[in-house]
Amino acid sequence: MHGTFTLGEKGNQQSYNMTADRCSRLPDQFVCSAQMRSGPLFISGSDALIDGRAWANFWLEFLVPVVNERSSSDVVRSARSRPAMESIWAPAGLLPGNGMQWEQTGQNTARLRFSDKISPVGLTIDDMGRVLAITTQRWSNANQTHTYQLQPYGGTVRGEATFDGYTIPDDVEIGNLFGTPDYTPFFRAKIGRAWYQ
Repeated sequence: MHGTFTLGEKGNQQSYNMTADRCSRLPDQFVCSAQMRSGPLFISGSDALIDGRAWANFWLEFLVPVVNERSSSDVVRSARSRPAMESIWAPAGLLPGNGMQWEQTGQNTARLRFSDKISPVGLTIDDMGRVLAITTQRWSNANQTHTYQLQPYGGTVRGEATFDGYTIPDDVEIGNLFGTPDYTPFFRAKIGRAWYQ
């Protein structure tokens, strides 16, 4: 995928051009490797959730740590939201036979339940079944007090494309505190290619 990633507090942010590769296995594993550039500044690294352990490690020019989060109960709990939200890119994994629970919550809304450890994911769709928005309650400290808490997380879908026979959202805008006045999307990405196994 490619797009932009924004770092910093609201009102004092820096946007970077981003490319990234992701691998997900529902419901609770992912690895993401990303490179971000803004002028001469270059940040690279990865974040992941594998076998119940999570990390986020990103470096400026391969030398200076920008993010260095090792596995802890807070980091793992926060990371669990990622593969759940990214499930929109793995539609076969959302079939009820895979342990998923679907609940219709309105004419054009639904809720996905993965497990007791993962907050449900809400979908807004149009009359043709296209995903328009996605949201969850994520364990995060991306707030004014920098205190871990459950808070809204999500965003909108701006397009879709077909890869390997699956039509998926391919243009998304995601951020913390989605649906509140403090929402500022920090992740805007377009899928360039997708593979399924």
